[in-house]
Amino acid sequence: MKSKLLLLIPLLMISCATVNKAESPAAKEPAVVQPAGLQQTDTTSAIPISEQKNPAVARLLQEGKQDHVDEGLGVGDSISITVWGHPDVSGVARIEKDGNLYLPLVGGISAKGLTLDQLKEKLTEAYRAYIRHPLIDVQVREYASRLVLLLGNVVKPGIYPMKGGTDLVTAIALAGGQALQSNLSSVYLLRDGHSTIVNVADYLQTGNQYNDPVIKDKDVIYVPSAEEQNVVVLGRVDKPVAIPMSGAPISIVKAIVLAGGFKLGARKNEVKVIRGGLIHPDIYTVNVDDILHGKQPNSPQGLVLYAGDIVFVPQNGLASWNDILEQIQPTFDVLLAKPLSAATNFLLLRQLLRTP
Repeated sequence: MKSKLLLLIPLLMISCATVNKAESPAAKEPAVVQPAGLQQTDTTSAIPISEQKNPAVARLLQEGKQDHVDEGLGVGDSISITVWGHPDVSGVARIEKDGNLYLPLVGGISAKGLTLDQLKEKLTEAYRAYIRHPLIDVQVREYASRLVLLLGNVVKPGIYPMKGGTDLVTAIALAGGQALQSNLSSVYLLRDGHSTIVNVADYLQTGNQYNDPVIKDKDVIYVPSAEEQNVVVLGRVDKPVAIPMSGAPISIVKAIVLAGGFKLGARKNEVKVIRGGLIHPDIYTVNVDDILHGKQPNSPQGLVLYAGDIVFVPQNGLASWNDILEQIQPTFDVLLAKPLSAATNFLLLRQLLRTP
């Protein structure tokens, strides 16, 4: 725990400065102060989110936890084996492509998919034929079967082996931490072809575990720069779009106009604004129809969008966050996951070509 805190100190110091710079519009518009959440006006209402009401979040968190519990060994993992009193058969071996460890006396031992305890039992049984009452200790010297790709504004982008149970913040720290001018409030986690925005800055500032999920094998982590900030507009609009946000915040009406306006069947009185990432966000329902008809002309609070916000225009009533996530994920992946996946494939290929 102490070592993790030491890793987090530089991340926390830089993220606080970066978040303040990225999110506060005071330098651009002194009269406007970003609210912690959208203001509760006649046009705006909040949707409460909890792990119990959000199976998608629970599943993401559980996937990482299960990977940590299983701790299955894989091809390429380097294993240190100590047979007490027998240094001639002790040493380090790597799990080969066929899934076996090749060891003195006992030969090939199938190790792929085993936990350390299971491998220890298997080796003890194998060496019992040659050594009376063998005492064996097994440790992982180096993981190579869980590979995670870190891209973007980290000090050392690249492919990193990770042991089971490694969380997102630790993974970023192992890549040297965030580089200057990073945007930790919108870190992209690409898993199995789907992208998720994780608000790492929230975890560093509040300790909210939702925003520090455990990573899995083949995850891609992309830390954007402070300039790579968007407002994403999805749903029943003419052209779903990611709007670059390099300057002052924009109104929700302007964002919808930039997306080509409403499509037929759009529920203008139930437009959703999702703030704080996709893992554990704040979600609000905004009655844009009332705004368009001038029913709230003097109430701009809650109608301003900031970098990282997602606007979703539904075509039917949505009762839960899981319903919203189910509808936005396909389009969200098209806008963000597929381009990121293409960049990932290119970088992986380049990495392979450089490997001797």
